[in-house]
Amino acid sequence: MAKAKKSLKAKVHRTKPPKAKAPKAKTRKAKAPKAIKVPKPAGTAYDPHRPLEKNQLIHSQVRHFQEVEMQLPEHLRTGVDVADIKTEGQASQYIRKVTKALHESGGRPAQKVEKAT
Repeated sequence: MAKAKKSLKAKVHRTKPPKAKAPKAKTRKAKAPKAIKVPKPAGTAYDPHRPLEKNQLIHSQVRHFQEVEMQLPEHLRTGVDVADIKTEGQASQYIRKVTKALHESGGRPAQKVEKAT
């Protein structure tokens, strides 16, 4: 009967648990960002004599700048009637004047932009 008890006993193998390996630190050099090539605009992209009605984007910008100009103090306003702006060149001059007035008004200081690392 002693033999029967021995055969019923299961052999237990004690094994050590695997050692946890510390993750290896990656030591890669930072790659410089890829340069994005921006094509030059076509020579016909800006025509100071082109009627403003043919360029809805600039026409909308003139309207937005007019709204901004109305928020400026009276002494900084340009006095330009936007209804008289008929060409892209006139729109460009108006936008330049309002932008200058915005800078002179003090507005918000420019935000610093961090360089990408």
